[in-house]
Amino acid sequence: MNNQDHLENHTEKKKQELCLQCNECCKTIAMPAFLLGDPMTTDWLKFRGCEFFQTNFGMFVLIPSICPYLTDKGCAVYERRPEVCRNYDGRQIPFMVDKCKWNELEVVDG
Repeated sequence: MNNQDHLENHTEKKKQELCLQCNECCKTIAMPAFLLGDPMTTDWLKFRGCEFFQTNFGMFVLIPSICPYLTDKGCAVYERRPEVCRNYDGRQIPFMVDKCKWNELEVVDG
């Protein structure tokens, strides 16, 4: 294994460790808010714990929704999780950036 492969392997292991500590992205679904048509719907969603977040891409509604694979010990299917989970990077998502533990990678690997 060359140095680059070793560094990538170390980074992937650290990402997994951080993900299993955090799980914030497993507790919320984000949808574009333009799908909402009227103020009553917005009020109804807010009353039920949804939040709204403005990004460069428009307004999003954050819907509290816990993934069925999330357990007290983390993701029950982490090694075979869906592709969307494998590609997700909370550091790139405006409403997750302050929650994502991957931010610690710059400090650790930096």
